Amino acid sequence: MKCGKEVFGFLLLLVFFLAGCGQQLPDSLPELQQCTLTLRSQGKPLAEASVSLIPLSSEHGQWIAGGISDVNGQAVPIVQGKYKGVPLGKYKVVVIKNRYETDETIAERIRKEYANNTREERDRHMEIEIDKYAKVTIPLVHRNCMKQDTTPLEIEILKGKKKMTIDVPAP
Repeated sequence: MKCGKEVFGFLLLLVFFLAGCGQQLPDSLPELQQCTLTLRSQGKPLAEASVSLIPLSSEHGQWIAGGISDVNGQAVPIVQGKYKGVPLGKYKVVVIKNRYETDETIAERIRKEYANNTREERDRHMEIEIDKYAKVTIPLVHRNCMKQDTTPLEIEILKGKKKMTIDVPAP
């Protein structure tokens, strides 16, 4: 039974070792503040938007945080795609939210616009429009907010402040 005790001891040691091995943060990563950002545009939640926080200070230059908002416009930012939270400090905020006009949305628009025309005329217009406008990208936030160099949005992450709202201008 000596072998059984050795195996049991090894397994017990392995369990303690694994229990103590959480996600190792990089030594240079500053303290993170876990927070929830609420994105709003025209008073409504901005769902499925990409948000990036770019440090204004060179001290945290490599630690860009980001996330995707849910149906309520809420995003929980993470750093480097895996560390939950954001280093304390001031950030430029970049928000990207687009809609893509697909063949179906073009067809619906043509049906409405040409409702009084014959079916042949509608079909002809639909072919032209689909060829011309298929997969058009339509921004749902102001273009300036979609680039680091032009975004007017800024935020400060403070210790203990867990909820912040960002009002994103419409196009």
